[in-house]
Amino acid sequence: TMLTQLVQHERIRTTHTKAKFLRQHMEKLLTIAKDAEGSIPAQRRIQGILTTEFARKKLILEIAPRMKEVKSHRTRIVRLGTRKGDGAPVSYIELVGNEIEKYEKALAKQERETSTRPDRKEWEKKIFGEEKEVFLTKLKQAKDDLKRLTSEDEALVLSGHLTKEEAERRKVINFQPVKFFQAKLKQVEHDLFILNKDRYDPIKFVPLN
Repeated sequence: TMLTQLVQHERIRTTHTKAKFLRQHMEKLLTIAKDAEGSIPAQRRIQGILTTEFARKKLILEIAPRMKEVKSHRTRIVRLGTRKGDGAPVSYIELVGNEIEKYEKALAKQERETSTRPDRKEWEKKIFGEEKEVFLTKLKQAKDDLKRLTSEDEALVLSGHLTKEEAERRKVINFQPVKFFQAKLKQVEHDLFILNKDRYDPIKFVPLN
């Protein structure tokens, strides 16, 4: 669905009418996701809306925490003109604070200050480097949380307040943030590898185990 695409890419191009329709539903979805990390009912509602596991995890673990600092207007619509052929008004809709927006702001700032555009490759290296540090921190935090919650559940099992089956089910759920940030870390490491790789170098990127 287009909502899934908007969550995954954070900026998509469509007709202005569809963009306004998406904005209403995206704002509602962001409200649901605000406290979804510890809420099974909220996660089930999101599961019924977004069609990919990656989009669901990204919304809950990455976008929703970022949006807690945004008081209003968590989405933005920008008109792009009309479409060739039928003349339909075209716009893009985006989530505020996305990486494309940051890059464009940096371009504009450097153009104002130096009358030159920043090197795109160097900018991407900087952004990917910062993302890697963030994901490393979040991955460590997720692993610490998993260890703590697993220890708590093991104590509950020993005391007879929790069954082994329920403890295993909760462990699978608690492992999801670790799995998500491991995947994000692999992706940003791959992006950094491609940026630093010589275009004629035949050596391919090998992901971490």
